[in-house]
Formats: sequence, C-alpha cells, structure tokens
Amino acid sequence: MSSYMGLNLLNQMNFLNWKIYLFNDMVIFIESIIACMVFVFMVNSMYNKNWTQGFSHWLALELIWTVSPVLVLLFLGLPSLKLLYLSEIYNFSSHMTVKIMGHQWYWEYNFPEYNINIMGFPKILSKFIRLGEANILVLPFKMKIRSIISSSDVIHSWALPSMGFKMDAIPGRLNFYMLMFSIPGKFFGQCSELCGVYHSWMPIMIESNSISIFFEWMKTL
Repeated sequence: MSSYMGLNLLNQMNFLNWKIYLFNDMVIFIESIIACMVFVFMVNSMYNKNWTQGFSHWLALELIWTVSPVLVLLFLGLPSLKLLYLSEIYNFSSHMTVKIMGHQWYWEYNFPEYNINIMGFPKILSKFIRLGEANILVLPFKMKIRSIISSSDVIHSWALPSMGFKMDAIPGRLNFYMLMFSIPGKFFGQCSELCGVYHSWMPIMIESNSISIFFEWMKTL
C-alpha cells in the first residue's frame, strides 16, 4: 500500500513485476550517469572556453560518442525484450479463472469453475478509508489466476498497484490478465478510470492466502 511522502514505486509482489521494478531502477541509474556527464561538459564549456578547443577534429572522441549510444541502447533494449517475452509466456496456462465485472459503483467477482458469485461493495467503517470492501476477495498465492475483466455500464479500471496491474473494464469487451501472488497478504487498489459521481467509492481489496484457506472461504459463501 502507498504511504505518505513515498518517493519510490510500491514493492512488487510477484516475480515478473519485481524484475520490471529492478529494470526501472537500472534505467534511472544509467540515465542519471549520462545526465551528470552532460552537465559537467556543459558547465566546463561555459566557464572554460579553451577547454573545448582541444576536442576539435578528434577522431577518437567522435568514435566514442557514435559507438557509446549504440552500446547503451543495446544494454537497455535486451533486458526489455526479455521482460516482454516473459510477460507473454506468463499469460499462457492458468490454474483457475475469476471474472471481474465493473458496475456503477461496485465490483462483481465470479468463479465460473465453482459457480460462485460475490459483490464487492465498499466497507464504510473500514480503517482504510475508501479502500476496504465488505466482501473481501480471497485468492490463493503461488497459483496462476486468469482474470477476465469487463463492465456492464461505463468504462472502469481494475488496478492493484502493488501487483503492477491495471486493466480497463470496457462494456462489451473481455480483457484478461494473469495474476500470481508470490506471498500471502492483503492487497489494495481502486477503480482507476473516472466512472461517475461515486468513482472514489469503488475499492479493491484482495486477500492472498493458501489454497486450503481459499477453499474454506468458498464454503462460507
């Protein structure tokens, strides 16, 4: 969950998004080094006019600033392609399916394999202001869960920031994404698309737990 004065991204709670999180840190680190180098060159050229005269017709320098951008792009591009490839493989097989339907202004969850349907209404007296749901959705961790997302009225957006996940719920269209929680815990989100006057009253609250507790929860429905 995000906190006050947070300057970094949320800790990601599955393997793929954690890799993307580390890749983002690496990109920012490389960009910072390049920005510092450019800043030093600019300051030196402004206050030391004779400093730049030594670079005139310097073949080695021209070779460096031609080859180095290519190497930087390869260094950034290859891990990015690998992450894209992993994200495609990640979306193939699944252990179970949950259908998520957006309404004005609540969420509806359906498990087609078990013929179970629950409504995710906001919990008014929750200690997490506008983040708690009266019916918490329980999902097993370390299992691939295919989420099929749509809407019955206007465009909504089902988002879990700590999972690096945001998918639009569009009327008449089925979007899908593969969820897999690496650790147990509670995960919070909200509708991330303006959908009407009570847009801020569409919380998302997921409890990730063991498969045995998941089946016990289903028996109570």
